[in-house]
Amino acid sequence: MSNSDGHKTFLLVMAACSIVGTLVGGLLGVVPSSLRLPALAGREGLGTRLV
Repeated sequence: MSNSDGHKTFLLVMAACSIVGTLVGGLLGVVPSSLRLPALAGREGLGTRLV
């Protein structure tokens, strides 16, 4: 398997997981949006700490 084949496989797996995560988390309402957004933002707000 060449390196570019590995990258393609990785991208396909990531895309598939993204779609499944969207279906499970968003469309089925497993996690309410009032909890989802603060959890994604983290404790420190929307920015990330680099230091």
